[in-house]
Amino acid sequence: MNNTSAFSSVDYDLEIQKTVPFYEELYRQITETAKLFGNKPLSWLDIGCGTGKTAESVLGKVPVEKFIFCDISAEMTDICKGRFPFPKAEFLISDVSGTNFCNNFEPEAFDIVTAILVNHYFRPDKRKAALQNCFRALKKGGILITAENFAPSGTIIEKLYLKRWENFQLERGRSPEDCHRHLERYGKNYFPITVSESLDMLRECGFAESEVFALSCCQAAFISVK
Repeated sequence: MNNTSAFSSVDYDLEIQKTVPFYEELYRQITETAKLFGNKPLSWLDIGCGTGKTAESVLGKVPVEKFIFCDISAEMTDICKGRFPFPKAEFLISDVSGTNFCNNFEPEAFDIVTAILVNHYFRPDKRKAALQNCFRALKKGGILITAENFAPSGTIIEKLYLKRWENFQLERGRSPEDCHRHLERYGKNYFPITVSESLDMLRECGFAESEVFALSCCQAAFISVK
């Protein structure tokens, strides 16, 4: 299966820093949230693991009993295998929106599920299927943290936010042509929905509580509790 992101697996880490505001801060907050579980050894499923940024951020800082790297791209999981060759790591090539996704592990197996910059690649029906699979994978009381590009709720604010996002990329050295190509993907290569639509969908999937976790330019993160 192919990598669906805007960047190749080789260039991903460098380019994503130039593209997503507060990228490092998002992972710092994920780590701090995981610490709230205390010293309990955690089971963790990272969907759309990419090159392993979540694992890089949390391993050694929170106790992890099992960490599953999951991505639709074999190239990405191969990179993670090279970076994190420890006994409690597992590597899964799978589409989280698939009907058989949860057959890959025991039901209610995980304390934490993360899906960073994943869900916006799904159209609404598949997005909901992916979130339902995340819900099934979590233990009761477990948390899901997602982050995705979102759609501002009005056309004027949408233009404003997209311009802010373009300026962020330009300030970090991306060319005007690269910025234009990236913004052209909006609504074509990925399918953002509004913050309120995201929260509604999370609650429809059965989560007891869902809230905004972080927000900047056209990216939003959400935390949900089963």
